[in-house]
Amino acid sequence: MILYLIILIHFTIPLSSNSEELSYLTAVRNTLKHSARIKVKEEEIKIAEAEYRQQFAALYPEVSLNSKIERFGDLDNRDEQSTVTISNEVIGGNQDSWRSSVYALGQYRLSNWYKKDYEVSYYEKMQSTKVQDCIVEVKNVCRELIDLYMNAGISKIRLRFHEKILTCLEGVYKLKQKAKAKGEISEEEMLKAAADLSRVRKEAAAVRRGLLENFARMAVMTGEKYTEETSIIPFDVEGVSSLTTTEGSETDAPEYKARLVELEALRVKAKSAENADWPDISIYARYDYYGDSQRSLDDALHNLRTNSYTTGVYISLPLIDGGLRAWKKRQNNAEIRHQEQILRAAGEKNSQEVNRLQSGYAELTRSVEQYRKLLDQYEKLLQISSKAGKLGERNDAEVLSMEKEKLTIESELLTSEQILAGYEKKLLLEQDFERFIAESKGENTCQPCQ
Repeated sequence: MILYLIILIHFTIPLSSNSEELSYLTAVRNTLKHSARIKVKEEEIKIAEAEYRQQFAALYPEVSLNSKIERFGDLDNRDEQSTVTISNEVIGGNQDSWRSSVYALGQYRLSNWYKKDYEVSYYEKMQSTKVQDCIVEVKNVCRELIDLYMNAGISKIRLRFHEKILTCLEGVYKLKQKAKAKGEISEEEMLKAAADLSRVRKEAAAVRRGLLENFARMAVMTGEKYTEETSIIPFDVEGVSSLTTTEGSETDAPEYKARLVELEALRVKAKSAENADWPDISIYARYDYYGDSQRSLDDALHNLRTNSYTTGVYISLPLIDGGLRAWKKRQNNAEIRHQEQILRAAGEKNSQEVNRLQSGYAELTRSVEQYRKLLDQYEKLLQISSKAGKLGERNDAEVLSMEKEKLTIESELLTSEQILAGYEKKLLLEQDFERFIAESKGENTCQPCQ
């Protein structure tokens, strides 16, 4: 009765498990939130935003309030000397005194609209470039994560099948030992079974080490902790027929867009250099207050009174600068041609990567189909061997060896499917990044400042 209760409790109360389940989308989302590389790029966006705002501020009028309080001592004792001012600033006089002055100055550069405006547009484009660079970094991080997650999933599959294969090989080894003891087989056959067992154990140890290394790298990217007990939800092979026929996807890639925005920025910068030959035009107004006293600073402040006002237009036309502007234009033109080649190289690189993934995907698809057919054949062979073993036509060691071969093929099939699914994720990443990031809930990553 007591034994019955123990068994009942054991099967009715769920066992607690410390193993944690990890999904691919969870890993991607944690990476987008935690990755320091992405955070660096997001801060660069903010820096570019601040630079752009600083340049844009120059399009507004400048207004300043200025004040000066001083003690003036006359070193020239000639009676005919009187107070001398330039631009309402006292520079001399015939008596010692305390003096105070206040003036408001307003200035607006009309030439900013055909000079500074293009420079402002350049910094605005550079801000957009930083956004695209951040997206490129997101893509690079996700590409690395796909490999890490895929390799970790493969390691999990191999470890699971290694345990089953080890069980088979241990059974074979024990049967070989018994057969050797009876003199039915040679010692060489028994030692070969022992070597096979040691080899698989060594392979399992190497796979386990690779799994822990992948988990360690993933932990840095995601900010989460993983152990050998962490279970991984494997990739599903979904098929990407709609993606593999997509044309022109290289121009939609973040790498291409980043270089394209840089090219647009350089063209705006060149336009700004061309307009440097035009005159600088400003309008300004100044209103002055002045006060003085021979007795004290306080009296000089209380005697502050309206003194004058000035308004005017300032025009400056550049004539000779030693060739500075001409060489600046040549530099800008060379930078544009240089960027055009960088843009072309980016498009070619993206196209090559997509072609490589498509070719690899096609070959892996055929390989998976071959493994499926092979597994089907081995399952049939295993059934035949099992029936023959029951009839005494095959010994147990041969049946276990056949089961081990079948498990090896099944492991390779599942491994190839994971690699195939990894290629699908990479193709989606390369050809339709917006869809990839939408599925990962990462639309708010790398957003410009509001």
